[in-house]
Amino acid sequence: MTTTKFVQCVLLAALFSPLAGYAADRQLKEESKQFSDAAVTARIKAELAKSPELNASGIQIRSTGGRVTLTGVAQSQDEADRAAALVRGVKGVVTVQNDIKVSGVGATR
Repeated sequence: MTTTKFVQCVLLAALFSPLAGYAADRQLKEESKQFSDAAVTARIKAELAKSPELNASGIQIRSTGGRVTLTGVAQSQDEADRAAALVRGVKGVVTVQNDIKVSGVGATR
């Protein structure tokens, strides 16, 4: 009788293994709907470049899972704040950490 139970368990496992594969595949497809870090960074760079009132040449962008960190140097606090506000509006951005330093010296417009 134990052999019969063992065979039943093996057959059930064989029947349900495709369902596990389907679930894993579905999870990957759900994750692929999110934006990649490279895509978010590219969108941010494009938006900053389009803004005529910002000099984004001194700003570096790091994106991880939609969480964006801005670093570098801006000419004024207003410029740093405008850059962060612009980034918040970019598709795929979840949060923005604005670590931009303000220095009128060395930044060119």
